[in-house]
Amino acid sequence: MKIFIDQGHNNSGWNTGAIGCGLKEQDITYSIGYNLAENLKKLGLEIKLSRITKETNLGTNNSSSINTRYTMANNWNADYFISIHCNAGGGTGTETLYYREDSKKYAEIIQNTYIEKTGLRNRGIKYRDNLGVLKRTKMPSILVETAFIDTEKDAEFLKSNQNIIVNALTEGFCKFLNIDNTIKDVSINNTNRKVDDFVKRYNTINEIPDWAKPTIKKLIEKNLLNGSDKGLNLSEDMLRILVINDRAGIYK
Repeated sequence: MKIFIDQGHNNSGWNTGAIGCGLKEQDITYSIGYNLAENLKKLGLEIKLSRITKETNLGTNNSSSINTRYTMANNWNADYFISIHCNAGGGTGTETLYYREDSKKYAEIIQNTYIEKTGLRNRGIKYRDNLGVLKRTKMPSILVETAFIDTEKDAEFLKSNQNIIVNALTEGFCKFLNIDNTIKDVSINNTNRKVDDFVKRYNTINEIPDWAKPTIKKLIEKNLLNGSDKGLNLSEDMLRILVINDRAGIYK
């Protein structure tokens, strides 16, 4: 079973998300999507992310950014597609959007489980015919508006309870796909930290965590890694990817 997870919006430039209460939508969606992927992998599902790193920017403008997301899912022949977003406009609660009839049950189960686990206001499922990621994907597809980023209570939930959000979405997939959730008290990487922690940058070798230092030193020695005017400017997510690649023998 192949699940494509789209972390809504780009990190910078074009197609960036909503801003509210000191939070950026693109930071929230990246974090939730990344950790949802980690959970679903543990359940034996095959996962692909639209934004491999937090810094990933898709497309060259707003339109091509959206086109890139559904094209990636279609080319990969995903079985199901989910796009993670935050709502804005001063409301409260969560809703799940769908377009095709084959996505309605999918939307209902994810929405109902999410509400049950988070306790957020239920705004229901909504039919939308003007969203490319729902209209142009070839597989059942939904878009989850996790909460309102510009409403103080919702924003605090997005900031401090991402572990609950990720577990709620994980449980929703288990119910929808009729999978035994054998992971109890799912361990969520990074989700108990504040959003600001996700954008921390390591600029010098001395700042790099010990578990990543050998890899970073190797890449510098091989001239495969160069710093910017800010130094190395590496996020923790990027460090993890580089270390995984190193252990896989990519940087021989």
